[in-house]
Amino acid sequence: MNKFRLHRIMEVKRKVLEDKEGELDGAAKELAALNLGIDALAADIEETYQGFIGSTLSGQDFSVIKDYLAHLERKRLNSMEEMAALQESMDLLKAELLGLLKALKM
Repeated sequence: MNKFRLHRIMEVKRKVLEDKEGELDGAAKELAALNLGIDALAADIEETYQGFIGSTLSGQDFSVIKDYLAHLERKRLNSMEEMAALQESMDLLKAELLGLLKALKM
């Protein structure tokens, strides 16, 4: 009976380990997508800024471009905060995986 319970416990821990690995993979993919988004925002900011300094603008155009640049910068900062939170959750998942691996090897 004890042997059966031990095997069942190990089976359950392996299943939890697989689930956590799946969560970690999903988080890594989401992190990569966020990173691409941040890079795209940085490129958009740079492109808008280059257009901004390369031409003569009216006061209204200047105001619109300035507001758009501020919007892009806020969006980039929000994405970076989200990326940091996601990285923190990935670190927690890695710690859980390590704990599960240690428990399975005991």
